[in-house]
Amino acid sequence: MIWNYCLRSILVLQEARGLQRCRKLGLAAPVPLMVDASEGILVVSRLGGTVARQAIEEASSPSVAASIASSIGQSVAMMHGSHLVHGDLTTSNFMVLADHLATGSPPSMPSLPSTSPSSVAASDASAADGEARVAPIDLGLCSQSHAPEDKAVDLYVLRRALDSTHPGAGPLWEAVMAAYLQTGGKEAAAVLARYEEVQMRGRKRLAFG
Repeated sequence: MIWNYCLRSILVLQEARGLQRCRKLGLAAPVPLMVDASEGILVVSRLGGTVARQAIEEASSPSVAASIASSIGQSVAMMHGSHLVHGDLTTSNFMVLADHLATGSPPSMPSLPSTSPSSVAASDASAADGEARVAPIDLGLCSQSHAPEDKAVDLYVLRRALDSTHPGAGPLWEAVMAAYLQTGGKEAAAVLARYEEVQMRGRKRLAFG
């Protein structure tokens, strides 16, 4: 009971802090309105939209699904650029906002508030072609890390989630990676190099146990 209580409190605080970090980056994450770690309660603002998993499954065309995947890639690159690791990247942990769903002509994602190289790349990427606007959610497992390994594992979890949830996920992953690289620049390229190693280890583990 004590362990469950402590774990619940930690997850609530991590969620609130992760959402605040995302908001500071310019991502459309929910706003934490009330936190009571002792009771395991977190109240956040309501997002109008639908879960990205459902939005991709119900997309009217492959290009719409790719637009959603591209926006997820942008969001992850922005988080990783600020050394925020989500910890549970799946299409169930992003929301596609209602303005995109309703208009069919989605607004561009907000740019990073700093003038770092990664933020400039993010701004340029978001201004081009008007990608679907998505919001990261469920950050209870998020962490702060500068290590490319941790960010690569984050991407590996997302790839596995895409493969298990969306049949023929190859084009979605390509859209994620293209946006991730365009937004994250050299840092993203270093993470992707490490991702290849993580993926190879994962395949060996599946093959040999």
